[in-house]
Amino acid sequence: MSDSEPDYLIMSLPKTKNVEDVLNADDGVLKCAKKGTFMIDTSTIGPVQSREFAQIAKDNQMIYCDTPVIGGTPGATNGTLVFLMGAESEE
Repeated sequence: MSDSEPDYLIMSLPKTKNVEDVLNADDGVLKCAKKGTFMIDTSTIGPVQSREFAQIAKDNQMIYCDTPVIGGTPGATNGTLVFLMGAESEE
């Protein structure tokens, strides 16, 4: 891995299985991203799964931020989407 790897990545996927695949694939986030990477997840998944992904990220020395998006298609069209962010700490 090189110093040019990103510090942040944003996932916006339709299902929990998609997030699992992106994290766990042979060329996935957990194997390819550097330690300390922030995973910002706007995917449509439940809170239980988000907590599980946060623990997996922590176990891999990364930070998982559960980031639901509010506003739907009208918010996207009007530029008024709201992103809520939850993580283990403010840091």
